[in-house]
Amino acid sequence: MPQFDPEQRLSAMGWCLHGLGALAALCIVLAAHAFFYQPIDRATAHCTNQAQWLQRFLQNERRVCQEHRQLSTELKDARRRAAELAERVPHQPQEAEFLAQVSQLAGQVGLLIRDYRPGAVTRERSYSSLHVELIGEGSYGATCHFLDRLSRLPRHSTVTLLQISPQENSPKYDVRMSLELYFAAVKAPSQDRKG
Repeated sequence: MPQFDPEQRLSAMGWCLHGLGALAALCIVLAAHAFFYQPIDRATAHCTNQAQWLQRFLQNERRVCQEHRQLSTELKDARRRAAELAERVPHQPQEAEFLAQVSQLAGQVGLLIRDYRPGAVTRERSYSSLHVELIGEGSYGATCHFLDRLSRLPRHSTVTLLQISPQENSPKYDVRMSLELYFAAVKAPSQDRKG
């Protein structure tokens, strides 16, 4: 029977223990990398991306604040204009009052209104309008002044048609214009349906 040298056995056992120790150390390094370093790398990358996004956001902050101020000013102006317009749109057509305002304006600029013809009422969802036709005569300059000042009357209206024709052997022009005179929305009466 062969006999083993105890030193060789101890040496072989030592190498095995060293191998097991190296394997255990390698396992610890791999576990540390998987459970410690990789999450730190991911968190670092996430933080770096977030820091870059925040940096870009801060660089745009001045532009965003300026845009916000501009939009706030525009909104305030739009609300003011809407309130002013609402004051110029009564609940009823009040065409006699409008005719008086138009006649006074025409007299101020030198335009003669010969005929005033109220027409059909148009009902929309948020407003109603009365079609009005004006027929008159005057100089071209008087007509232009009339149109310019018409938009500044206390009553809101729009010109939908304008015809200016020269008169024979006269510096005056025949003027025909159609206006829409706005007033508040009126609900259409409900009709009973007969079945």
